[in-house]
Amino acid sequence: RKEVLEQLVHGGVVAALEMRQRGLPDRMDYEEFCGVYEMLELASTHRRKGVLMCDEDSESSRQRKKHFKVRCQKMLTNLFGEQGEVHAEFAFGHSKVFMKSHVNALLRAAVGLRQTNLAKLVQRRWRVHFGNERIRKIDEAREMLEEVRVLAKEHGVADLRGVRQALEGASSKIQPLVDTLQALRKEHDHDTKKIGPKLPSDKVAA
Repeated sequence: RKEVLEQLVHGGVVAALEMRQRGLPDRMDYEEFCGVYEMLELASTHRRKGVLMCDEDSESSRQRKKHFKVRCQKMLTNLFGEQGEVHAEFAFGHSKVFMKSHVNALLRAAVGLRQTNLAKLVQRRWRVHFGNERIRKIDEAREMLEEVRVLAKEHGVADLRGVRQALEGASSKIQPLVDTLQALRKEHDHDTKKIGPKLPSDKVAA
């Protein structure tokens, strides 16, 4: 019986049962916890920097486990405050963190919200980028058309039928976009974040 008890103690079974009795049924290895909730980490300096990941001797293994435990402690303290552990919302074991079910649920919800917000941020920046590209293309097309007009006049070919038709055709496509851009700049006070999305992407690309 003594040997069995020692095995249960060293295997973490007794600790797990004690935590369950304390109302902390959810448990995760520290490394697993850091992997799942890494997005919630506030201090990036506590990540894998300086950790021995390739040499799996006993000393480096202990350092690695300690590293994940420290990260886990900091994450939960930052999110729930020091009172979270005092009020037994979670507890730190030797190799695992134990939590009440609602704590784990809140963490998962926070990750989902963070992912949604991150996706929205990427979408907004993507739209701004392409909006700026549309503005740049219109400005470049207008400048190029003006340069061609000047060159045609300098070389005395502006009145030639083929040249005149080419310039008129280009102007019929570019000028409406230039007018739209100028109106939007006036309306939105040159705010490219508001101007870009309102420009017709199909006509600009063409």
